[in-house]
Amino acid sequence: MLAKIKAMIKKFPNPYTLAAKLTTYEINWYKQQYGRYPWERPVA
Repeated sequence: MLAKIKAMIKKFPNPYTLAAKLTTYEINWYKQQYGRYPWERPVA
Protein backbone atom coordinates (compact mmCIF):
# COMPACT_ATOMS: atom_id res chain seq x y z
CA MET A 1 0.00 0.00 0.00
CA LEU A 2 2.85 2.42 0.78
CA ALA A 3 4.29 1.95 -2.71
CA LYS A 4 0.89 2.77 -4.22
CA ILE A 5 0.54 5.93 -2.13
CA LYS A 6 4.10 7.05 -2.95
CA ALA A 7 3.40 6.51 -6.65
CA MET A 8 0.21 8.56 -6.34
CA ILE A 9 2.12 11.38 -4.62
CA LYS A 10 4.55 11.47 -7.57
CA LYS A 11 1.77 11.23 -10.15
CA PHE A 12 -0.50 13.84 -8.55
CA PRO A 13 1.59 16.60 -6.96
CA ASN A 14 -1.54 18.75 -6.54
CA PRO A 15 -2.82 18.11 -2.98
CA TYR A 16 -6.49 18.37 -3.97
CA THR A 17 -6.14 15.88 -6.81
CA LEU A 18 -4.12 13.54 -4.61
CA ALA A 19 -6.70 13.63 -1.82
CA ALA A 20 -9.47 12.90 -4.32
CA LYS A 21 -7.61 9.90 -5.79
CA LEU A 22 -6.78 8.24 -2.46
CA THR A 23 -9.40 6.41 -0.43
CA THR A 24 -10.22 7.46 3.11
CA TYR A 25 -8.72 4.18 4.32
CA GLU A 26 -5.41 4.87 2.54
CA ILE A 27 -5.28 8.43 3.85
CA ASN A 28 -5.93 7.33 7.44
CA TRP A 29 -3.44 4.45 7.15
CA TYR A 30 -0.72 6.84 5.95
CA LYS A 31 -1.57 9.29 8.74
CA GLN A 32 -1.18 6.51 11.32
CA GLN A 33 2.17 5.45 9.86
CA TYR A 34 3.73 8.90 9.52
CA GLY A 35 1.70 11.27 11.68
CA ARG A 36 0.90 13.48 8.71
CA TYR A 37 -1.27 13.38 5.63
CA PRO A 38 0.20 12.21 2.29
CA TRP A 39 -0.10 15.67 0.75
CA GLU A 40 1.67 17.38 3.66
CA ARG A 41 5.35 17.87 3.03
CA PRO A 42 7.66 16.99 5.92
CA VAL A 43 9.25 20.04 7.51
CA ALA A 44 13.04 19.79 7.42
